[in-house]
Amino acid sequence: MKLFLRYVTIFLVLLVLPAAGMAAPKAQPQAPVYRFSPVPDGQHLSHDFIIKNPGDAPLKIRDVIPP
Repeated sequence: MKLFLRYVTIFLVLLVLPAAGMAAPKAQPQAPVYRFSPVPDGQHLSHDFIIKNPGDAPLKIRDVIPP
């Protein structure tokens, strides 16, 4: 029985080990919220959100929809 448990443990470790080394992106905004001051009607405003990727895979940002 001990031998069986040892083999099962080794199998599970070998199964999980590759998943731990997988590369993954990570979106990290510097300032996730920006509050605009009151604006007169018809005036256009813009703000640049800076997003860094401290992950170890390329980060793809798609389909950005304003609220």
